[in-house]
Amino acid sequence: MTALRAVTPTYVKRLERVGVHTIEDLLRYYPRRHEDYSKTVPVVFLKEDAKQTVKVRVERVSVRYTRSRTGNRPVTEAILSDDSGRMKAMWFNQPWVASALSPGDEFTLSGQVKKQRGGGGLVMMSAAIEHADRGSGLHTARLVPLYREVQGLTSRWIRDRVAQALPLAAGMRDDLPPEVAERLDLPPLAEAIAQVHFPADHEELNLARRRIAISQLLVMQLAVLVSREERLRHRAPVVPYDVERARAIRDALPFTLTNAQRKSAHAIFTDLAEPRPMARLLQGDVGSGKTAVAAMAVAMTAAAGHQSLFMAPTEILAQQHARTLRPLLQRLGVNMELLVGSTPASARRTIMAGLESGFINVVVGTHALIEDPVKPRSLGLVIADEQHRFGVGQREALAQKGGDLFPHVLSMTATPIPRTLQLTLYGDLTVSVLDEMPPGRQPVETRVVPSSARAEAYDFVRRQVQKGQQAFVICPLVEDSELLQARSATSEHQRLQEEVFPDLRLALLHGRMKAGDKDAIMEAFKAGDYDILVSTSVVEVGVDVPNATVMMIEGAERFGLAQLHQFRGRVGRGSERAFCLLFSGEDGPGEGDNRRLQAMVAYSSGFDLAEVDLGIRGPGDVLGGSGMQSGHDSGLMVAGLLDARLISIAREEAEKLIAGGLERHPHLVEAARAFRLPGSLS
Repeated sequence: MTALRAVTPTYVKRLERVGVHTIEDLLRYYPRRHEDYSKTVPVVFLKEDAKQTVKVRVERVSVRYTRSRTGNRPVTEAILSDDSGRMKAMWFNQPWVASALSPGDEFTLSGQVKKQRGGGGLVMMSAAIEHADRGSGLHTARLVPLYREVQGLTSRWIRDRVAQALPLAAGMRDDLPPEVAERLDLPPLAEAIAQVHFPADHEELNLARRRIAISQLLVMQLAVLVSREERLRHRAPVVPYDVERARAIRDALPFTLTNAQRKSAHAIFTDLAEPRPMARLLQGDVGSGKTAVAAMAVAMTAAAGHQSLFMAPTEILAQQHARTLRPLLQRLGVNMELLVGSTPASARRTIMAGLESGFINVVVGTHALIEDPVKPRSLGLVIADEQHRFGVGQREALAQKGGDLFPHVLSMTATPIPRTLQLTLYGDLTVSVLDEMPPGRQPVETRVVPSSARAEAYDFVRRQVQKGQQAFVICPLVEDSELLQARSATSEHQRLQEEVFPDLRLALLHGRMKAGDKDAIMEAFKAGDYDILVSTSVVEVGVDVPNATVMMIEGAERFGLAQLHQFRGRVGRGSERAFCLLFSGEDGPGEGDNRRLQAMVAYSSGFDLAEVDLGIRGPGDVLGGSGMQSGHDSGLMVAGLLDARLISIAREEAEKLIAGGLERHPHLVEAARAFRLPGSLS
């Protein structure tokens, strides 16, 4: 990377933060989107709130300073003109602009036009600038690429480095077989990379995006097919579908199953009866009853003489699953134990012995289940809850405890997966969906609270506590940050305890605490020893406090919809009405943030929210568990993963390549094997 101009060691570290380690990584760091600044207009045609380009002469430039919370900040102002009129432009915290704009010279500016405060005219804010004669032509008067940015890494800087590196694209390995490119009339890779960064027009951009998206989708679809092929070569323990046993399991449950639970249990029982390993994903909204379905699968497996391992991502969640499962499984004569990091050595030895002898039917635990001493006598079923939170190596190590036989695998998630992503990323898994809520479960009333109503919201929380209920307060940060204007859990806990709720009992919980301390705080809150729990996102998944009826989320715009929905699912788990209050930062939510917050108000279904979130943000969060580097999914993966037609084309081409013999394409096979599908254990 340092071979490129201006890539200092400092910039190397910044690039590594977005997954860019090599020049090829940089070339594959695709734009999230493009701003269309391709049409130049006269100054007289500038319009309020439009994004436009002008070619102007510099008349004068000045710099003044304004006070801010972080000190004085420079404001650069320029008066510019063309033959049609004069205009004003302003830049905040960009002092270099003043020295770049030479009076008398011509520049091209591209930016957003705003109305000046106090009844002034129009002003172009924070425009990109290029000298009309000596500019690179990368930043203005074209389709301008915008990239995912981090602190100290701007789109302008990235554009300059990508332009430097583009000649090296000709030497990049192209995994797309020539016959596929020819069949689909796709341009060469180097040409597509150049065009996806710096397209001449929208038609060229769309063709380049199609070419790269199909290449990526082809690798995914081959990964799906190869994974399925490898899985089906294994043999699994057969768990006969005993209809009478299934009815006995159903009748022993202390509640009536929903139709979705019955269908999912039937599908799982059918899979378990096959001699090939099951690979099923059970997805269901918060509180939809996934654990009950898992209990039925464990009971059927135990009846056939086989054992189960149930892995949860955190100790709190493992303990919660154990509390839920124990009474269900006891009714069915199934012996269950809990194995976590804090389990005493003597109890661990007893559990190990019980597993090896076959006396223990199922062990619920965390990553402790992966450790070598855990050796079941006959492992028939592996259940991974919130499976995307585990590394691939962890899941594989767990599955390999089956010895010569490969266990059946049931993955569970409370994060709803949009249908198009199911087709693309989870194609090797059969998906069961719990899309009904058990009887009596009430939707959580959600409100976006403006800053002017904060005091009223605190009064509401106090009234809930006075009625004997409890509340969560979620903050996006653990501690205050100079860079981020967001409320932190530590300072908010202190402020609320001292200034707002001095008479109530408040607890603090965050990820930097020791595991034992976190568990102790959570258990005390569940026991009613505290009225309000101030926390970071550590409570996102699985925490069950039936007495909690209020979820307050500070800086709600800083969380994705899936996270917000998970937070909301922590309340409303009892018989009382529950509420979720969304607070945005001091500056209020931006346009995309506001769409997310309003979606939370409008939809109670996680499946609906997943589709909304995909449309707003793209599939980056879901792809995060797939083995693709974070920078490489921007923009293009959105195009590919949302296009069912492209997915279908990639699947057809993958099947043709397999039929023709994949050994002819070793690089493509290597790429497919390196791509890890979420939930895959093969």
